[in-house]
Amino acid sequence: MARTLERRGAGHLYAIDASKRGDITASGRIWRYDGIKRSVSTAAIANGLLFIADTTGYLHCLDVNTGKAYWTHDCWPRCGARP
Repeated sequence: MARTLERRGAGHLYAIDASKRGDITASGRIWRYDGIKRSVSTAAIANGLLFIADTTGYLHCLDVNTGKAYWTHDCWPRCGARP
């Protein structure tokens, strides 16, 4: 089964500090992760790790504090997640 183009495309995942006021585009950003494609999944957090799936079928595991990617797993052909 081929992955379809409509599920592809750049995605971005941000961690923000919600206690900031006004336009927090830069001042509230804690980290940004660009290694993900589009996603409609809700992230899950456990033991300092953040897990999120993208629409092309990859599950990403990041450090919740830094956004550093630990691993990406291909869940062929697609996956989505709601904790």
